[in-house]
Amino acid sequence: MGRLPDQMLMLHGLLVYGCKLLFASPSCTPWGNNSRGWEKTKLKKERAAETATLQFLAVMCLLQVVIGGSYLIENPKNSDIYEDSPLALLEHESIPSNKTVLDQCAYGASMDGGLIRKSTEMRSDGPMTELNRSCSGEHDHVHLRGTNKCGSRTAQAAVYPDELCQTIVDKTMQRISTTQSG
Repeated sequence: MGRLPDQMLMLHGLLVYGCKLLFASPSCTPWGNNSRGWEKTKLKKERAAETATLQFLAVMCLLQVVIGGSYLIENPKNSDIYEDSPLALLEHESIPSNKTVLDQCAYGASMDGGLIRKSTEMRSDGPMTELNRSCSGEHDHVHLRGTNKCGSRTAQAAVYPDELCQTIVDKTMQRISTTQSG
């Protein structure tokens, strides 16, 4: 999403064909908990490398609101991305913004025969409280550090569980149809 030709193609698609839901999951590496331990120059450099992409994403989200669509942005819970990046623009009081926090194990996220917690924060232009699900605490979690026979556990955890995907689609479509009929 950071290359200008790709951005032009996405913008064209949004304006010409429309989009009910713009879903984005920008890189969490420079914004997540692990980045807080980096030296300041590395942190600044890594975040600066993401600035143009996140500026474009913020503009696309604003366009979605203007043309009657919705946006949903995903990043790990407690990520700095919503406060310390161009996405902070979406938190302005005149722009609709809602926060949803969930644990993906509550939606069946699993790996290596066990559940993975993956606490996640989503920001949207409309309420998505139906997505708020916390871990019951009644099970253990597979840790995402390291590798298994399929490679990086963290990379594998980027795939959302089917139940979460279906819930996002269902709730977004409900919200859009309610907004359009009301």
